[in-house]
Amino acid sequence: NRYQAITTITLHESRTAKAKFEPETIQLTVNVFPEGAGFTLPDTGKHSYSLNETVEISAIAAEGYIFDKWTGSGIAHHDSANTTILMDESRSITAYFILPDTDPPVLLHCYPKPYSRYVPRNAGLQFVMKDRQSGVDIDGISVWLDGTLIVDKGTFNEGDQFCLSSCKHVLFKYKPSEPFPAESEITIRIQGRDLAEPPNLCDTTYTFTTAAIKLAKCDTALVDSTGKSTHHDSTGIGMTIPPNALTSSVIITVSNADSTPPLPPGFRGIHEYFHFGPDGLEFDEPITVKIPYTPELLAAAGVEDPYDLIILYYHTSTGAWSQLAIVDVDRVNLFIYVTVEEFCYLTFGKEETSSIGSPVETSMPEAFALLPNFPNPFNPETRIAYEVSETCPVDICVYDANGRRIRTLIRQSQQPGRYETVWDGRNQEGSSVPSGMYILRMEAGTFMAIRKMSLLK
Repeated sequence: NRYQAITTITLHESRTAKAKFEPETIQLTVNVFPEGAGFTLPDTGKHSYSLNETVEISAIAAEGYIFDKWTGSGIAHHDSANTTILMDESRSITAYFILPDTDPPVLLHCYPKPYSRYVPRNAGLQFVMKDRQSGVDIDGISVWLDGTLIVDKGTFNEGDQFCLSSCKHVLFKYKPSEPFPAESEITIRIQGRDLAEPPNLCDTTYTFTTAAIKLAKCDTALVDSTGKSTHHDSTGIGMTIPPNALTSSVIITVSNADSTPPLPPGFRGIHEYFHFGPDGLEFDEPITVKIPYTPELLAAAGVEDPYDLIILYYHTSTGAWSQLAIVDVDRVNLFIYVTVEEFCYLTFGKEETSSIGSPVETSMPEAFALLPNFPNPFNPETRIAYEVSETCPVDICVYDANGRRIRTLIRQSQQPGRYETVWDGRNQEGSSVPSGMYILRMEAGTFMAIRKMSLLK
């Protein structure tokens, strides 16, 4: 067999035999992804080469695409369109092409949440910058506070920020050296560049409003999408954050606050105030909060069963107070459990009103009045206080921006006194109305007054 290295030959006469040797060949398989995005030299498919041969390879992008990288072993430079590959064994390589990066990085998960209200004066800033293609250059991020550049390229202070340089997302934290001015609108401007050629620029500006409130005894924890259970020694509060409740890493804080935003009409606080940060953080799934209570707290609230405690919770993003339902009680260790979907202030409260539509104080008003509703803006409901100075028919209605009456709240004769009612954001048929501006109108005898209300969903 002339094609086998070891064979036989029959010598029944003189013969000449020659052994022919050829270089050993191995195969290179070339691919392109996505299909039709570019071309290669050598062309796509299988090619044969001598063992240990060095082969030049090139990638040429089709119109509308740019070269990204080579994948496979033995390549000298994976990120170069023109490079070489050592054929010391059979190999398979792929040239990857991408669409040009024309989209700037985007700003996500800004805290305090844009347009939040009653943000503590000494709150910190957090945000995530994300890019879908070439990644974010952390050295390119700049931050302005009320027009003053506070963070610029190369000026980060150790401990002021958490980041991964030249990656597809950056978690940034900054603690201003001085508290924000009290009761002021703060303007934040953030710029960031990506690694594309030429670089794309993210430029975002937003505002939030501060309070006179300051925080103390702050505990922090870094939580991501895997969830976490934490306990904070300074406040005694614990939290259980389930997996997937967060889509991005966030630095969570629990603090004591020296006050809260004004409580709803008819309530007063009977305990120290807690603040959960960052302001405006919303969870994709409810989290469980464990709050300590004492026998003295029960006595101050005028209740014997901790299930009867009133827990008031304020949302800085909506400007609304809500009352949390207690889902469980640990009577041995004196903890109550509630669930929340958004962060901010919490306190124990005591109701001082009687019932909606009844007088809330005994002193007689000297004149008719329609007081500002609270909260405003609101979601899903707002309390409306008004004063009646003499017995007469009282008519309080809600109108939309086009002047159509959508809900009658009060239509009855009332004696002198200060009253409250609630609008739950529904029309006369019980259906929820959309976000927008609404007009509150009160008529009592010859008195007439209007107020503007903002429903934000």
